[in-house]
Amino acid sequence: MLRVEKKISAIFIIFFLFLLPVYGVTYSIKSDSMIIYTTNGENRTKFFNNVKFEMDSINFTSEFAEMFEDTLFLLSDSITGRDKGNVYETDRMYFYPKSSIAKFIGNNRFVIRGNILKGDSFILDMTDSTMEMRGNVGFVSQNDSIAIESGSGEIINRENYSRFFDNPLLQIRGDSDTIFVRSDTVIFDGDSVARFVNNLDIRVKQGDIKGKNGTFFLKKNNGIVTGDPRYVSKEIDIKGDTMKIVSDGGDRSILFYNHAEMEYNKRDSIRVKSDSIEIDIEKDSIKTIKAFGEVDGSYRRTER
Repeated sequence: MLRVEKKISAIFIIFFLFLLPVYGVTYSIKSDSMIIYTTNGENRTKFFNNVKFEMDSINFTSEFAEMFEDTLFLLSDSITGRDKGNVYETDRMYFYPKSSIAKFIGNNRFVIRGNILKGDSFILDMTDSTMEMRGNVGFVSQNDSIAIESGSGEIINRENYSRFFDNPLLQIRGDSDTIFVRSDTVIFDGDSVARFVNNLDIRVKQGDIKGKNGTFFLKKNNGIVTGDPRYVSKEIDIKGDTMKIVSDGGDRSILFYNHAEMEYNKRDSIRVKSDSIEIDIEKDSIKTIKAFGEVDGSYRRTER
């Protein structure tokens, strides 16, 4: 059994949606076979058969690895890392000790505490605890209640911040309904605030919500949509300058502020303009509609 060891002082910190563990990096490599090539005074070492690469408490296994002096480690061929029940799978892993950067390329699949993170390319900078994600980025929570798909993303651990862009789609999966949220950019700021920047589009069973930007306070189950928001369902079409959403289980209250307008069509047709309009939804149906401020409305009865 051959073994090469080295320690560096960089801190390996990765924190996706505040789920990934924190590591201080010590690395070593073992294998059953090893060949050292020397060219112009530079060494290149190849490791074969039963390769084991340890990075702190993560144990990676593969069939092949290369070491270029002390500037680059390359692992390839069936790479799997394990640590305290977590699993890290990738096609290729590049580790640059001098710059404290690790790259995971091709079919990345990390299972952290039951949560799944996928992508074509992960680039982790251990000096400032950031990770860039590129190509088919995806996340599924442990209980399958939250899923994110996007073309690209980044995580900044020290600020508890993550951002997804390139056509991101957020799915919030309930027992009877799935909420689909799209925008140009999705940002998680800490563990309690989600922000959606530009071209916000929310699709729920009761109807669709569109606006420019949205901020949702996850622990309080409420949010605000700005930029001429609009809510459309089979029964109602309502818009205003600003919209507030408050959820309580399966019930929702939607309040439009400033220059609110509504058209309600069920048995009869009601049109209203006012300072603000509030609708209460219970069990997928509108229970009450309230208008406040200067109210101007019309009613048209449908003959039966």
